[in-house]
Amino acid sequence: MSNNKKIVFITRHDPSGVGGGAYATKAYLNALIHLYGCRIVLFVSDNFDSVNFKIVESQVIRVKSRNRLSAFFGLFFGKLTRFNSIFDSWIRKNSNNIEKVIFDGGIIGGTFVKAVNSVKGIETLIIHHNEEIEYHLDNKSIESFRGKFLFWINRLQRTGYKNSDKNLFITQSDLQKFEYLYGKYKNYFIGCFESLDNSFTYPICEPDYNGKIVISGALNAKETVDGIYRFNNNIFKLLKINYPNISLTIVGKNPSTNLAKYCKLNGFVLIDSPADIKLVIQKCDLYVCPTYSGGGMKIRLMDPFSLGIPSLVHENSIRGYEVMLKSGFVNIYNDANDFFIKYEQIINSNFDRKNSSIFFYENFSFEVGVLRLGNILNIEK
Repeated sequence: MSNNKKIVFITRHDPSGVGGGAYATKAYLNALIHLYGCRIVLFVSDNFDSVNFKIVESQVIRVKSRNRLSAFFGLFFGKLTRFNSIFDSWIRKNSNNIEKVIFDGGIIGGTFVKAVNSVKGIETLIIHHNEEIEYHLDNKSIESFRGKFLFWINRLQRTGYKNSDKNLFITQSDLQKFEYLYGKYKNYFIGCFESLDNSFTYPICEPDYNGKIVISGALNAKETVDGIYRFNNNIFKLLKINYPNISLTIVGKNPSTNLAKYCKLNGFVLIDSPADIKLVIQKCDLYVCPTYSGGGMKIRLMDPFSLGIPSLVHENSIRGYEVMLKSGFVNIYNDANDFFIKYEQIINSNFDRKNSSIFFYENFSFEVGVLRLGNILNIEK
């Protein structure tokens, strides 16, 4: 097999954008560039900015979004991506020069995997960010008609899973759920990891124990906002009775007007789309992730974990980070009473944030991710 053959990576996320999906895709793209260099061909949205990626610009194929009418009717016929009009023909035209096609997500994989398989000699892989049915139900997505029509979501996910040469999963729980739904195939755990080499080290701030709690996330996502409301109503209001000096900071992108009003009403600090969210999180005493729904891996947790911040995480959100429970500075909770017990333990304990940060990087650094991905792709060192 020629070492000059192309590795095609196609994604619905914008790796240069913000948010959990974009961050994970950025990590995979950077890892692939590290492993394959100039052999990478990227299919991506026309919003992609390549300035921070070591990729050959001529091999970035930007595709514009569809017009509203085309996108609307596509929902009824299972055409859920902007790439439907271009990808099949490009593969056929360039098939002799392609080694692998890596689909970033189950929907895009299910859309095109059979077309790629019809061309002999190309290996297909799908990175499953989550179990799509669960994700679209919880987020009431437009593609699923607000969670009421999941036919195409299920069909595309199943088609991709059963027809790809390898399926890569971010969490073990998603891998197990796929095997329960569709049977066992060639499945691998890839996890997620830092998106770049650790070229910039954030200073590890020792806490001053002023009771500052921080929650972060995409503040326009239903699962994030629902988690904030539930945490305040069931936990924080009661916690503040015993600890009147504690404060809550909400930080993330695109908060709605309703959430802004809610934060003001309850006395929360709201920080909208900071340039560097880690600079906000590193000053807190406790990080909380109250998200109790939604599939996949909560990429936002990499920020506090990498900084060694003591963290209390709802049991639904620890998926993909189970190893962090061995660190001593990450705990899970499942209800208010459980949270109060763990909170008492945290405020009465001393944590070495530097050692906690080291533990994180031993398991989730860019280098660890590249090694894991290289082993799955059978790249010889």
